[in-house]
Amino acid sequence: MSGLGVQQPSAASRNRHLCNGPSLRSSFLPFMDKPVASLPDGQWRGGIDTGLSNTNLNVNGIAVGFLPALSEPIQPNTPLDINKRIGAPMSVMGSYIQLYSKDPNITEIDWQLPQYRQLIGWPVWEIAIMPVEGLEKVTPDMAINIAKKMQFLNAQGITVWLRFAHEMNGDWYVWGQKPALFLEKWALVTKAVRSMAPKTLMLWAPNSGFGDTPDALLGGYTKYWPGGELVDMIVALHVLMDLGGFRIVFLPLWRSATLPDSHERANVLPTPTEAEDTIKEFVRLFGSKNHDRPVVLAETAASYTRSLDGKPAPGTANERDIKLAWLNQLVSRSMAQAVPELKAVIWFEVMKNENAAGNTPVKSEDFRIVTSPVKPLAQDAHKLLSRRASQ
Repeated sequence: MSGLGVQQPSAASRNRHLCNGPSLRSSFLPFMDKPVASLPDGQWRGGIDTGLSNTNLNVNGIAVGFLPALSEPIQPNTPLDINKRIGAPMSVMGSYIQLYSKDPNITEIDWQLPQYRQLIGWPVWEIAIMPVEGLEKVTPDMAINIAKKMQFLNAQGITVWLRFAHEMNGDWYVWGQKPALFLEKWALVTKAVRSMAPKTLMLWAPNSGFGDTPDALLGGYTKYWPGGELVDMIVALHVLMDLGGFRIVFLPLWRSATLPDSHERANVLPTPTEAEDTIKEFVRLFGSKNHDRPVVLAETAASYTRSLDGKPAPGTANERDIKLAWLNQLVSRSMAQAVPELKAVIWFEVMKNENAAGNTPVKSEDFRIVTSPVKPLAQDAHKLLSRRASQ
């Protein structure tokens, strides 16, 4: 998902639906874990320096960052707005940057750079480079331009996580579902970046690819896998399965739910181990046993759905409980111990209007947690992150 003006996929096309969880937890703040041991700042056992700082926001050794709503038409916010609401400087600032042949200097980065400079703590800058004119337009000169821009940022002390052509295996972006061309352009950009910008890491970020297809090995991602030598970090994604006679997608990225036999969104709690179970499955496919690469959640959130006139969608859970439950799962001590490859989660701090599927009406999907106008939610999220960040 992008925070910019690119035409976005519907929730249906991206299969962002979950089963409704049966359990209800009335309070989450007493669940305060002790931190787990971690390697020195930014270090990964494979020799990769992630650029993460242990003094920035992290919970149980899992760094926490945010994707702000800089260009959103509904309730925009800035990275500084978010930093004022959390217990320590964010570990990662996320951005979406559109790549155009008419803009060789990628000036959108220049527009967002002042936002970064307002932040303390030197967070990692996670940049999704979106080739909105298609992969065909990604020429050697354009790859060099990307590398020069990354070099410019690195020279200022900024570590960049570069998500080039993310969700390349989906059909909602112009660069999608062109595996051979993607691999060619990924290699082109990666080699250019590595030759000029040593503090820029390449994040490989497919979308859900599970299913009975000829390339179903390793979750259906194999056509798009550039090889471990061309990937620095891996973005955990989806597990697709059937349960109770209807199809469900479990998402470590996005947490929303649909009612059985319906595409209508519902406000329900996640199951108690939903995030951990899902991420463990992805890491089983692409984690340390196979490629020895750190794993991040480049975008994650839990949505609360309302109609455009403010009526909550079906479901018994309230907004506070849904979002705090999801955040708790993502950064729990259990998660840190079960998935030591998970180094960071980046929360999508955005409110959007979109439909769930087909001809369903457009609804308000509110992913915000620390900037939420729901005071009990924002206050408790701050307490959760502050207490855990200080331990």
